[in-house]
Amino acid sequence: MLFHPFLFDNGPDYPAEGVLRIVNATGLIGYADTATGRVVLPPQYEAALPFEHGRARVGRRCRRVRDGEHWYWDCAAWQYIDHKGRPRPDVRP
Repeated sequence: MLFHPFLFDNGPDYPAEGVLRIVNATGLIGYADTATGRVVLPPQYEAALPFEHGRARVGRRCRRVRDGEHWYWDCAAWQYIDHKGRPRPDVRP
């Protein structure tokens, strides 16, 4: 097995912009290419949202907060990254 998909909505993550979120044994999240199966950004983020408009929101120093049957991430620091993991500005495309 090349990687473990991040579980979302009772199943593996949905691909977005050619990648899907993956998770390692410690719970860190990264991204894998859906066409080749290669890991393109190794798991390194405590929180990570799907890519949209060429960027994804990732978080550091996070905790999961339960809200009924759902949960959300509460992070001390959020930033946007591009498909190569480089920081991107927090502006709408």
